[in-house]
Amino acid sequence: MVRVVLLSTLVALFSISCSQSSVEKTSELSPEDMLEQAHRALLNLEYFKFSLSHSGDGTELFPGVMLSGIEGYLEFPDKSEFIVSAQLASMLLETRVVMTDGSVYMTDFFSGHWQEIPSDSLPINVLYFREALSSILVSLENVELLGSVDSEGEFVTIKGTMRSSVIADFLSFVLPDDDVATAIILKKDDNMLARIILTGKILESDDVDMVRTLTLDGLDMPLPMSEPNITN
Repeated sequence: MVRVVLLSTLVALFSISCSQSSVEKTSELSPEDMLEQAHRALLNLEYFKFSLSHSGDGTELFPGVMLSGIEGYLEFPDKSEFIVSAQLASMLLETRVVMTDGSVYMTDFFSGHWQEIPSDSLPINVLYFREALSSILVSLENVELLGSVDSEGEFVTIKGTMRSSVIADFLSFVLPDDDVATAIILKKDDNMLARIILTGKILESDDVDMVRTLTLDGLDMPLPMSEPNITN
């Protein structure tokens, strides 16, 4: 009987020790190590869904047309489909964009008909979305781990600052070297990037408290894409 009790005690102590070792091993990662782990995982993705949202008036898409948000899908290296939400004065607009094999197609804001447009005509190059996120992760300065951001403890936040020029390939006309407050939200179990929140001026037209939120979802899930029907 004594042996049984002793054995049970040893098993319990061993389980507690393993649990503590696991926690300690996870907590050993510095915020910089966590960001590097997120960076490597991000570069290995072949597909993901994404969104970009703005506070305030958003980013100027075309003269007089303000971009309020983008939501879509990326298939690397050169395919994407996304919906653009925009505003012209008090009018809400929406268009669908497909990028594939070096060509860019967009539905007309008013008629809905597909048209091919120059690849450099959009101020945001969605094909550089992954690279922009990756550049933010590896260039973050003044890094600080804040801890969990949700009641379930599934996510952690790392805050810091980045230079606006880091995302110049993704977003046209960025300011050269303004500091932008940055919050990185990672999944706690594997340090996979969930979203990035940027607060501050990135474009000359931005308010000083402009907030942009970049979100990832549906990781490595291939999805069908639209086939633009171009009519003459």
